[in-house]
Amino acid sequence: MRFDSELINEIISKISIETGDEIPFENSEYDFGITGEKYQIKNDIESVRYGREVGTYEILSLPDVIVLSTKQINYISDTVADIISSFLGKLTKSSRVLVVGLGNRHISSDSLGSKVCHDINITFGLRGYPKVMAVCPSVLGLTGIESFEIINGVVERVKPTHIILVDSLCASAVSRLGSSIQISNTGICPGSGVGNKRKCFDKTLCKNIVSIGVPLLIYASTFIRDVFDSNNIVIDDIMDIMQSAENLGNNEDILNLLQSIKNVYNDNINDIVVSHKDIEQMVVILAKIISDAINKSLGTFELNK
Repeated sequence: MRFDSELINEIISKISIETGDEIPFENSEYDFGITGEKYQIKNDIESVRYGREVGTYEILSLPDVIVLSTKQINYISDTVADIISSFLGKLTKSSRVLVVGLGNRHISSDSLGSKVCHDINITFGLRGYPKVMAVCPSVLGLTGIESFEIINGVVERVKPTHIILVDSLCASAVSRLGSSIQISNTGICPGSGVGNKRKCFDKTLCKNIVSIGVPLLIYASTFIRDVFDSNNIVIDDIMDIMQSAENLGNNEDILNLLQSIKNVYNDNINDIVVSHKDIEQMVVILAKIISDAINKSLGTFELNK
């Protein structure tokens, strides 16, 4: 299913339109105009229907990250840290936490995982803290090895009690690009958001797993459809107008215009993925928010000082 790496609320919305079934969710309001949504996939039936693992999914919707103040960034990282902590449960000095940064560090929109890993406080050799480790397996095209196989090998050796995964997601609306953070106590499937699905990281790797994702990519075809929808342009209406124009005759210019609009909507550009013009700055800010949040949830943030 192509939208494995989309936000849970977008997936539920699509399926609900088709089936009429809806999953109730909790709304939350925070300071600085930040809002939250909490969804639960409760059983195998819902898991199959929505194509996502059984578990809890929380989404924070943010204001424009490019103009966030330091105070806002710190507040958001505190909020994300609280959610991560609720999923991790109680940590002890004997806990072994592996942070995994997925994606391709050479592509800005896919480099979130590696940037987060870079700023994780590693506690090897430090007493009084959980043992925190971090690894960025990169992508198959660069290493020739599935990222799952790399992490599976690491897990077998270091035997983590908890795993935190960080990856870029694929959006279904332009408004979601870089403006949402999804945290869940389920796994993640690298590359599935761009039609390149790999082996999934799930609870077969580790019982305690947390996934953090941000939509930083969008299909060009999705972008076009989103623009059409936001301007209330319905392709079926265009077809009806074309039929009416043909019946009236002498409307070649109008027919050509409507046909061009239809061609744009139906253009076969499914392999083209686009992102935000300020993606590099956006990823830097989001990586700081998430890495600080992880460090706070693990009790290692003080090591920054």
